[in-house]
Order: sequence, then structure tokens, then C-alpha cells
Amino acid sequence: MSTIFLTGLIIVVFVNALLLYQFVEILWQSADSKYEILSIAGLSVAFFVLTVLAFIYNNEVNNAKSLTLIFAAIFLIVAEIFRGTGHYAIIDPIFSQYIARSLLVIGGALIYHFGYLELKDKPL
Repeated sequence: MSTIFLTGLIIVVFVNALLLYQFVEILWQSADSKYEILSIAGLSVAFFVLTVLAFIYNNEVNNAKSLTLIFAAIFLIVAEIFRGTGHYAIIDPIFSQYIARSLLVIGGALIYHFGYLELKDKPL
């Protein structure tokens, strides 16, 4: 891993942690209990770890299967963001719920597709 890539990864991790903290602060006024906030933060951290692991897998393997996993992780994260913004009425609740459901179905289909792809030796 090069120094530039490692520095960029550290910067992205800190920016994402700051954005997650600000998102939890925004939701704190709308939440019913501290357990709801803890579950939101835990799910957000789990999705973040999933994405980091998917990018590391893509960096090591670099084939169509790893790229499918990257897109699945990104679709699942964006679906969760739209679900949260729709649930707390930050943006239009109905439209964002439809977007979230569509992205969740696409992400699930990509994970299913990831499981059935043949692993090929030639890179992209």
C-alpha cells in the first residue's frame, strides 16, 4: 500500500467519522430513546466497515466479482441513508422510501449475483 493511498484512506475515515457524528447529532432530537441512536450508529459503522473491507478486497483481487461486491456495498449504504432521511422526514418521506427500497433490492440482487459469479483469473 503506497503512502499516498494510506494518507487518503486516513483522511476519508476521519471525514466519514465526522459526518457520522453530525448525522447522529441531527437525529438525536428526533429519536425516541438512546437505544435507537445506538442502533443507528452501530448500523452506520457496520456499513462503513463493510465498505472498507469491500474496497480492500477489490484492491487485492481486482476482478468482476470484487467490483460487484463494491457496488452492492455502495447501494446498501445509500439505501440506508435514504431510509433514514425518509423516516425522520429530513427530505420527502415517500420519495426517499421508494428510492431506499429500490436501492436495497438492487444491492441484495448484487450480493446474490456476487455469490454465483465465477472467479476468473484475468483482471479487469
